[in-house]
Amino acid sequence: MKTLLPSFETKPVYSKGDAADDVAIFTDIKNEYPLSIIATDKQLGLLVYDMKGNILCSDSSGHINNVDLRKVSDERVLIGCSNRTINAMQFFNFQNTQPFLMPIPSDLPKTKIEEVYGFCLFQNDLNIFAFVVGKEGLLEGYKLNWDSDSLKAIKTYSHSFSTQCEGLVSDDANGKLYVAEEDLGVWMIDLNHLEVKPELIISLKNNKYLKKDLEGLALFEWNNEVYLIVSSQGNNSFAVFNSNNFFEYVGSFIIGKNKNIDRTSETDGLDISNGIHGITVAQDGNNTNKGKNQNFKIVENIDLIQFLKNGRK
Repeated sequence: MKTLLPSFETKPVYSKGDAADDVAIFTDIKNEYPLSIIATDKQLGLLVYDMKGNILCSDSSGHINNVDLRKVSDERVLIGCSNRTINAMQFFNFQNTQPFLMPIPSDLPKTKIEEVYGFCLFQNDLNIFAFVVGKEGLLEGYKLNWDSDSLKAIKTYSHSFSTQCEGLVSDDANGKLYVAEEDLGVWMIDLNHLEVKPELIISLKNNKYLKKDLEGLALFEWNNEVYLIVSSQGNNSFAVFNSNNFFEYVGSFIIGKNKNIDRTSETDGLDISNGIHGITVAQDGNNTNKGKNQNFKIVENIDLIQFLKNGRK
């Protein structure tokens, strides 16, 4: 198993215990350079970090578990999340230059999910959709309409998985949604043909690369290939699969110790920005550096790309 070294880490989240969870990366207009890291403190709300790991601002909206973002235009950035305090999705207008998080007044249908948990956004040429899944396995999809003053949502999809799910990630370009069922495997949903049942593309059964629980999911596009990265909590690693080649296993890596930065373990959420100048951000469930609160570790994508080139060698 390969070891990738973090180049820096964020300041710890404000809350003690199991608090840090998911993350989303905001990039420049060309999607080449990361500018901010939006992360969840699930005992408090959202945190915005700069590219040195310092906290720029925060929002105390409650027990926000998962977060995602999409650029609607050059001036408008939509941040969405699952808020367990209100058991609903919540949305923000994000301004990086200030920076600040402005809650968007939202008209949302009442969910049938017992406890909202995983969350992600999906954007195609016409619309933006939000997907939220509960601990009991119920997944719901919503079409969003964000005008200048408020956001409305219409439910467009519902599917029940057998057991607990959390990790979600969407492939905007190819119209796919990936769902991690923690003790079973990873499912793929064709968002262009929602009448087709989800397909189990990666199974935990007799899988020596993955150990439950399966948590965060991320996608990374490189050299015309789209890779699916899965956080495998049971062995503190990240398994990589090639979506262009029937999800062939490429290899696994850990994020190790580097100077004063401790290794990453028991990772929940992660995100990766595309390109050679991008970054991989992973939650650290056990920040052993002087016993501080949980935080996030950052790996430069140049190291991830080198790993992909070498594969399982």
